[in-house]
Amino acid sequence: MFRTLFAEEARTQLSRNAAVMGICSVVLLGFLGLWWLLARVGPLAVLMQMASMAVIIAMPAIVLVQIAVEYWQSMYGQRGYLTMTVPVRGRVLFTAKALYACAMALVAGALDLAGLVAWFAVLAHATGTTLGEVLAPLRDALTVGGPGPALATFFIVSSLVGLLTVIVEIGAVMSIGAQGRFNHLDIGAPLIGIVLLYVGNQVLGRALGFDTYKLKYGHRGINQPVLDRATGMIGITAHNHGFAVDAPTDHPVDTAYGRVEVSHVCLNDGVVEGLRLTRDGRLVAFSVQYHPEAAAGPHDASYLFDEFVAMMADNARTTKAGEQA
Repeated sequence: MFRTLFAEEARTQLSRNAAVMGICSVVLLGFLGLWWLLARVGPLAVLMQMASMAVIIAMPAIVLVQIAVEYWQSMYGQRGYLTMTVPVRGRVLFTAKALYACAMALVAGALDLAGLVAWFAVLAHATGTTLGEVLAPLRDALTVGGPGPALATFFIVSSLVGLLTVIVEIGAVMSIGAQGRFNHLDIGAPLIGIVLLYVGNQVLGRALGFDTYKLKYGHRGINQPVLDRATGMIGITAHNHGFAVDAPTDHPVDTAYGRVEVSHVCLNDGVVEGLRLTRDGRLVAFSVQYHPEAAAGPHDASYLFDEFVAMMADNARTTKAGEQA
């Protein structure tokens, strides 16, 4: 059945995805050709250079947006009624769609890689050098500090894992957004959810009455030390944010929604990296500013997923007990 579902994904989407990739490839070749011919005409050459790079960046993004829209329409749109009559578990449907999305992303990525090689070849022509000379800095970077093949393999594997993580995250957010309490927003629910996925700590902080502010030096990279104030554990975490929540770190704050306390702080600069909301002694919400999924990257924060599952189970038991009472 899984093969059938995957084949159905290809049957319904492949022609449209291929059309987008084909059009982007033709447009890219056109811009590269004009850049080659106009290499000595400064302003026009720069314009063609920027336009071709824009196409390279846009192609996989457009394909993934296509697939995301199809996922929403076939699962939760008007065609969702037919999809849900298929006698398989939901996770099988999700897996088939996620793997198809990964396959198309890999195809688009391969075309992008070929486009990048062509882009650098035209750059070499425009600057009067060879392709080998243009790519020399990249080759040197891969061989510094160790064997190049091992580093390249690590980069490829981590990119694939990261790609799968993003696809699963987006699919999960869309599925949550389709629940009854949210689906009146139509596709706006998953769009809002995707935003919350990446700025959830700031949104929770604002909702609880705290301000946010722009950091002078944003947190980037995969080696940021963060203190879990409840356990005293210091985790190495992955960050990519330029704003933070302005909440007091020396005392909890009582709000209309419950008691809030800062749960995590960055040891480099003392920035708030997490919040916990409790009500009647129970944990009802928590957030962190960094990326606990961090693939590839440090996994010191993976315990947060166990905490989240435990919190959901506890709230479900409490809700059920209240309904029975």
